[in-house]
Amino acid sequence: MPESRTLRIATRGSELALWQARTVAARLEALGTRVTLSLIESEGDANQWDPLARIGGQGVFTKAIDDAVLSGHADMAVHSCKDMPTNLQPGLLLAAVLEREDPGDVLVLAEPATAERVLQDPGYPARIATGSPRRKAFWQQRFPHHEITGLRGNVPTRIDKIRSQGLDGAIFAAAGLIRLGLSQYLHEPLPWLMPAVGQGAVAIACREADAELIALLHQLNHFPTWQRITAERAFLHTLQGGCSAPVAGHAAFTAEGTLQFAGVAFSPDYSQSASVERTVPVAQYTHLGTSAARELLAQHPDAKNWLV
Repeated sequence: MPESRTLRIATRGSELALWQARTVAARLEALGTRVTLSLIESEGDANQWDPLARIGGQGVFTKAIDDAVLSGHADMAVHSCKDMPTNLQPGLLLAAVLEREDPGDVLVLAEPATAERVLQDPGYPARIATGSPRRKAFWQQRFPHHEITGLRGNVPTRIDKIRSQGLDGAIFAAAGLIRLGLSQYLHEPLPWLMPAVGQGAVAIACREADAELIALLHQLNHFPTWQRITAERAFLHTLQGGCSAPVAGHAAFTAEGTLQFAGVAFSPDYSQSASVERTVPVAQYTHLGTSAARELLAQHPDAKNWLV
C-alpha cells in the first residue's frame, strides 16, 4: 500500500455503524495506514417509518454505501454482515470479516421484573416489537397470543421507544448492545431464536480490482468467523432469500472440532417452517451452506415458493 494513500471508509452514520467503521479504522491505523471516514445516508436511514420490505428489503442499508465504493468516492465499505446481500454488486467483493461477537438475540424489556409474565404466562397479551420477519416468525410460533408490532430506528432510539410506545419489550441483536456499551439491556437472552445469517459479524467490502487493498484487508480477516459466515451466506444465497427474508442460519464449531450448521425458512404467513441441520469436517465449510439449503429444499418442496 503506497504510503501516500489515505484509505476512505464509507459507512452509515448510526452509532453502531460508526463503532464498526472506527474499529476497522483503528485496526488499519495499527498497520500504519491513514484512514478517514465518509458518512453516507442509506435508504433505510432516510426512511425511518416504512417496513424494510416495503422500501427495498435486500440491500436497503448497504447499497448507497457500496455505490460510494464503486464510484471511487470511497475505498471500502464497512457493514453489519447480516445487512449485506449475498449477491454483491458487480465489481465488489467481501474482503474480510472481524471476529464475531455474540450472534444471538435478546429481549429488552420495558420493566425487567416482568420477564416471567411476558415469557411464561400463556394468558398475558404482551406487546413485543421487531421489524425483522425472521424474529417475528420465531416469536409468533412460540407466543401466538402476543401482539407483534414493527419498530424502526437505531439502537438507542428503539430502546427509548419501548416505554414511549407502551411496549412490553423489543428484540435486539446482542452484538449491537454489547458494542455500544449497553450490556445493561441484555435482559433476556433468546437461545431458541436462531440468528440471522451473518449476525454479530462486521464485514468489509472493497472493489475487486483493488489488489493492494484486498491484501491489506486480509490481515484483518478473522478466519474462524469467515468460515462460519461463508457457510451461512451460502445457505441464504442458495435459497435465493434476501437479508430481510424470514430465514435463519447459524454455523458454529463443536467441541469435537467439526462445523455444525442449522437453518430454518418460514412461509410468508409464518405458519409453516422447514429446517435442516448438518455437521461436517471444518474443511468442508465452503460447501456446507449450499448442501444444507439443497437438502432443505429437497425435503420441503413447498419452501421453494416461500421466498420468491
